[in-house]
Parts: sequence; structure tokens; C-alpha cells
Amino acid sequence: MTATPLTLTIVWHPSFAGGSVVAETIAEWFEPLNASNLITGLRIPVRIRREPESGRPGEAPLAIALGDADVNLVLVLGTADLIEAAKGPWAGFFQSLVDGMAQRGIRDTLMMAAFDDKSHELPANVNFPESMESLQSLQALRTYQWDEKIVVLADGKWQPGPEFARLAVMVADNIAYRLLLLEAKEKNPDIEDGDLRAPSQTLFLSHTKHDPHGLALAEAIIALINTRSNQLKVFFDAQDLRSGQNFWNQISHAIADSSFLAIATDRYAGRPVCQFEVLEAKRLRRPVFVAYLVEKGEDRSFPYVGNVPVRILPKQPSPAQIDLLLLDCCLEYLRSLSFLREARPLKDKLTQAGATVDVLSRKPELSDMARWNTMKVRPTAVVYPDPPLANHELKLISGLAGNIVFKALSEG
Repeated sequence: MTATPLTLTIVWHPSFAGGSVVAETIAEWFEPLNASNLITGLRIPVRIRREPESGRPGEAPLAIALGDADVNLVLVLGTADLIEAAKGPWAGFFQSLVDGMAQRGIRDTLMMAAFDDKSHELPANVNFPESMESLQSLQALRTYQWDEKIVVLADGKWQPGPEFARLAVMVADNIAYRLLLLEAKEKNPDIEDGDLRAPSQTLFLSHTKHDPHGLALAEAIIALINTRSNQLKVFFDAQDLRSGQNFWNQISHAIADSSFLAIATDRYAGRPVCQFEVLEAKRLRRPVFVAYLVEKGEDRSFPYVGNVPVRILPKQPSPAQIDLLLLDCCLEYLRSLSFLREARPLKDKLTQAGATVDVLSRKPELSDMARWNTMKVRPTAVVYPDPPLANHELKLISGLAGNIVFKALSEG
């Protein structure tokens, strides 16, 4: 594995004035300078390819060095001018890209976001290797057909539009799909690029119907997902539980395959079903995100819903706020998948040194003790994401965990 687990490269033609806004805004979420706008702190390097390598107008940009990252997603902002350039001076750029992807198996994704009806796919003059022939039938995002715009021109300045978060969600979900596909192929070598047998992201909505605004948010999320051409799935008990089957088993199995959104309202923490769902999500090591809609307060905050990222929302979030919440959830899910993959070399190193290693995609917490105590072989080392725990918290965890060494990834 390379030093960089994931890389996102955005390609657009210099004539597309909105391209810079798309790239800069995506970079704010995927590679922020600080974690203030990205609660989880996930940082995926964002590269751009627009200007010609030679500096002479009209010529192709610098080739994409796919080998610098373990997994790449290349997002092409498709316009008529870009497709025309791909037929001529940019043909070598795209030929190098598809050839490089073919040599790397299924580690990379080429994603086309079409901004007009002339940019659905790369032109026929790009010769696709046999293993990459599927790209000739690339499923493009027809963003020009969306109800709103990804970028808008306001007061003479290009700005992110109402549909920007939707594009960002689909980028994050596509990277997550690539990681899931690679994981599935390790178990089943017959899995191939675009194979629908590979798992996809499902969002489990944990809420209480005793707070109407929490239920309303869950229903608004479902309505938004169901009316859009994205790959996100959702689990909502009222519509997905099968009658005549064990309730608790269905909930547990649904959580096991999902990312988990806790819609925390005033009565959420006190509801036994919600408590069970949170504990199952922690036990099953699922990525958890909290939408905090508490208005008056809680009689008792449920301690096990802590140690996860939280976004504070108003009682009636706007569609734009719901979009950003979905982006938060997708990035937390992606962060979890990415960290487990990135931590493999350190896990292997510690294992070779004789340790029994457990890898967490979040900081260790007291609820993990129960799992460690029930393992057939109790871990002697635990790896978790940076930054390292502060000494006072590490002292508490270590004092209860006994003979376990805790290591942030950078401390390996």
C-alpha cells in the first residue's frame, strides 16, 4: 500500500468557469485545512487537472499519477468543450488515464458528471484496453437534468449551487463503493468492476416516534433519497421490518450492514429501543453519526451515544441542511472504511511482533471493554485513528483495559 490511501482528482476544461468552484468546495470537505467544517477530520488529497502541462493554451494537462495512491477516484466535469478536447489535444491524457487504470485492476474509479447533453462519455478515439471496455459505456451523472444547479452565477461570481452537496455525496459514496468492492474481491475473486454483488452503503435511521420532529427528519431523509438518482439506501423500521419475524434480530442484522444515524431528540436517549440500537451499532463497529435536535433537554443522556461526531440541527432542517447531514454521514462511513484499510500495515507489523491486534475506526471507549472481554483471544494492542488520546483519557482507558497497548496510527 502507498503512503496515500485515497486520492480524488478533478478534471475540467479551462472554458468551464464553474469548475474551480466545484474543485475548491469539494476540497473544503474532503481535504480541509482544519476539521471545523468536517467533523470527522477525514482528509483525502484533492488534485486538479485543468491547465496544460506545457503552459500553452489548448494542450493537455499533466498526466494523473495513479500509482501515488492506493485508490483513486477521477471526477471529470463533462462539458462539450472537454469532449472536443478529448478528441484532439487531450486524447493522450485520457488514453494514459484508462491505460493506467487497466494496469491497476479494480483500484480506481472514473466518474463523469455531465454538465450538458454532449458529455455523457469519452469519445471513441480513446482506445480502451480489454479490461477497461466497460468505460466505453460509462454511466454518467446527467447533472444537467437535475432540478437545481451544482454551481450558480450570482452577482458576477460563481458559487456552489443547491445541488452541490448532492454531487459531493455521490463522490463520497463512489469512493466507499470502491473500497467495498476491493474488500469483496478479497473474499470472492470473481467480483469485477461494477459488480452489483458488491455491497453498497445503507443508512440506518435510529429515531423515536415520541418526538414528532425526529420522525419528520427521518421521513424527510427518506423522501430526499427516494427522489434522487443516487446509490444511497436507507433502513427505516416502519417500512423495512418484516411482520411475523423477530423484531430485535431484524434490527441487529440491519445495523450490521449499515452506517448509523442517530436522530437525537429530547426522548431519544430514554427509549429502550434507541438504546439497544446505539449499543448494537457500537458492538458491531458501525460508523455512527449523531444529528442533534434536542430542544429542552434530557433526563439522562445515554453515555454510549458519545465518542462520535455530532451535528446540531434546528427542529425543522432545510433541504440544504439535510443534504449536508447526508454528506456528513457518507464521509463518516468513508472514513471508517478508509481507516480500516490504512491501518492494515501497522496491524500486520504488530501481529508479526507477537501482538493480538484489534483495530477501531474511532477512538477507544469504555464500551469496548465488554467486547474485548468476550473475545476468544483478548487483544494485547489496539490501533485507533489520530490524533492520539490525551494523557488523562488514555490513563482512564488503560487503567480499566489492563494489559493492552493503545496506539494511534501515527504512533506505530
